[in-house]
Amino acid sequence: YVNLSGAGETWLQDFSRVSALKELRLFNCELKNLPPSLSSSADLKLLEVLDLSENSLNSPIPKWLFGLTNLRKLFLRWDFLQGSIPTGFKNLRLLETLDLSNNLALQGEIPSVLGDLPRLKFLDLSANELNGQINGFLDAFSRNKGNSLVFLDLSSNKLAGTLPESLGALRNLQILDLSSNSFTGSLPSSIGNMASLKKLDLSYNAMNGTIAESLGQLAELVDLNLMANTWGGVLQKSHFVNL
Repeated sequence: YVNLSGAGETWLQDFSRVSALKELRLFNCELKNLPPSLSSSADLKLLEVLDLSENSLNSPIPKWLFGLTNLRKLFLRWDFLQGSIPTGFKNLRLLETLDLSNNLALQGEIPSVLGDLPRLKFLDLSANELNGQINGFLDAFSRNKGNSLVFLDLSSNKLAGTLPESLGALRNLQILDLSSNSFTGSLPSSIGNMASLKKLDLSYNAMNGTIAESLGQLAELVDLNLMANTWGGVLQKSHFVNL
């Protein structure tokens, strides 16, 4: 375990001598680029936790990360990362936590390979410039019968389209934040299958369809925000029967 958070750039050392390292935290180290020795992923093949958050990398997501196949947790928030989310994440089969939030310049569609990661529990892609639809991404989760996703935040992006019925396959999900995007259409009836859901935020979208009555089946729901949309239809008592 090495924690150099807040140490600035002067710490730069050769990590080749610590090949057994399992946890490396370089949070807020004023890095403008990554040390060359970190790019030799073979030296960090046992690494399980990597935190490079709050630096000023101003670059695409580095490809050498996808050689760290033992990673469980990867934090890359507030790094000013650019470009699209690479499909190379498919190599990180043990990944449980992925935080790419608040990079502000990550673009393109969310790759469906993220939905294929069998152990992923926490995914935060909020506050970026991601666009397109999320159907393929969610369909991948629905095919992944063992999916264990608990937290999903896609808020403050430029995502659009309708919410697919495959959303209901996220049966273990507790937190779902899709706010501040451009989603349209109705809340799918499959929402009633998300029995573990505690928070649902769809505020500040362009939802213009109906709210599924199956919403009332979510007995664990304690935080519901559907404001700033143009919903149609009429709310019935059944919408709130178990809330």
